[in-house]
Amino acid sequence: MSIRFSRVQVMTEDKAAIFLVGGIPATQDDLDCWTAFQVFTEDMPENKVITVSAETFEYGEEEPNDATPEEVAYIYMREDKRPDFIESRTKKVGESSFVLWLHK
Repeated sequence: MSIRFSRVQVMTEDKAAIFLVGGIPATQDDLDCWTAFQVFTEDMPENKVITVSAETFEYGEEEPNDATPEEVAYIYMREDKRPDFIESRTKKVGESSFVLWLHK
């Protein structure tokens, strides 16, 4: 099995964060279930403009499935032990970006 995940950068005019999520995010709904996004947005007002950039990677050789939270945690663990893990052990398969207006 292969897993697909994205390194996401989220930015407002006064705050930024980078974290991993499963799959390829394209809307706020794709990010809402990830704790890192929840923490990033917890004190933000409704309709705050957030710029999202994502690099998508695959780990493994077979048909990919979107990474689960447990698989994303595994990628973080591998990155802790080897900081170049994503660049050296996965395949970059795309980039995307979009702007969202925060809804709660």
